[in-house]
Parts: sequence; C-alpha cells; structure tokens
Amino acid sequence: MKCPLRACNLAAQLLSALSLLSACTDRVTEPRTLGALAPSFAIFDAAQGGNSGFYFLPPLVPAPSYTGIFDGTKAPVVTICVLAGGTCATSVATFSGSQVKLDLEAQSYGVNWKTKDAGLDPTKMYRIQVALGATVLGYADVMLNNGGTLPIRFRIEAGAPPPPPPAGTWKSGDFVTYNQDAWGTLGTTASAGLIADFFTVYSNGVEIGLVGAAGNSAIFNTPEAILDFLPMSGTPGSLDRDLQDPNSS
Repeated sequence: MKCPLRACNLAAQLLSALSLLSACTDRVTEPRTLGALAPSFAIFDAAQGGNSGFYFLPPLVPAPSYTGIFDGTKAPVVTICVLAGGTCATSVATFSGSQVKLDLEAQSYGVNWKTKDAGLDPTKMYRIQVALGATVLGYADVMLNNGGTLPIRFRIEAGAPPPPPPAGTWKSGDFVTYNQDAWGTLGTTASAGLIADFFTVYSNGVEIGLVGAAGNSAIFNTPEAILDFLPMSGTPGSLDRDLQDPNSS
C-alpha cells in the first residue's frame, strides 16, 4: 500500500485520540488508600470531581468536606461487580430497599457487606457503585480479600444528581487531556483512566492514520499496547504500512 504524501506524527495523532477518552469518560484520580483494604484504583464522587452532592464516607475514603443539605428521602442501590476492561463484568452483590440503612444522625446511607463467602479474588479489581434508578451517583474501585465485613457509607445531598446540561452545552472541566509521557507512564492519572476506560470508549480499539484503502493506519487494541508505544520521539514521518499494536513506528 502506497504511503500518503502528507507526513503524520503517529504519537501526536494517538494523543488526540486519547484526548477523547479523557473527555468522554469519568474522571479518575491517583490511587488512594482505603483503610485496611488494598489501595483503590479510582474514586468517583463529589470530592473527586464527580457528581455534586454525592460523597463516599469513611472507612472507604478520608472524611470529605461538604456544605450541602443531606437528603434522607432517596432509595439508593449499591452494587459490587468484578471489573473487566474498565466495565462491570460479573455482579457480586446488590443491596437495595431496607438493605441500605439510613442513618439520620450521621446523615448517611450505608450497607455492611459480609465478604467472607463472596468468593473474592485478591488479584481482581471490584467496583462499588451507588445509583439512583438508572443514574450512577458514584463508584469506588478497590481490591479486596475474603473475610470480615466491609462498611460502605455514603452521603446524598439535596439536588444530587444534578440535571444534565442542555444538549451542546459544555462547561470548564468537561475536556481533559495529557501529554504523551503521562499517557505512557504507569501510575499517572492519565494511564489509570486509559486502563480503566479504554474498552468502554474504544470497544473496537483506536485506529489512527488513513483508514482502509485510502492509506496506512495503526491500530491499538489494548491499553497495554498504548502504554508500550508512548512516549514516542523522533522525526515525524509518514506510515509506510498498516500496523497492529506497534511499540514503535
């Protein structure tokens, strides 16, 4: 296949594609310690740039700061699932109705999850998710061991979740991007989002360049392939063939 005359910088195109992942997925944060548990992979609540009016509480996270009015009239549902490719693959437990306890004095909701017989795998990531109907208020990704009881506490305030913005309306913070060093280095916010949400945003992988017979392109099918490829340096040039999960070009 003949190479196009127009030169392209493969790493720059890949960074543009990854920017979409940052814009279209939940924000992630650096790992945090969850008390006696293994460190979390991602926390999504009001304290971490998520839905306003929803907060996870100790012992899952350090005590957050909030100023809103607690709403004790909600009927939240708590689910725990195994994460695979950044999405829930297998449900492990679900709590709803009277299983989710309202504590008016502490201004919180919560469940006590007995993990002894849950058959947990300490090598896998689990997502603790809180929803109101079809709306996910927030989630916490953790690694867990069998045994004991895990208290899951959270706070819902009046007005949570906020109504969606009008179609076509963007606000500051809706788009976030990173340089190729951040995308290609384990332990950064960018790489955490890449691993957690790659398959949600790019179910068929990321293809950059000229697709099909029009020219040459490079396809990245996994987040690990992007981690292997970035960061990339050197003189920009045009692709001379189609590439699958390249670690260089």
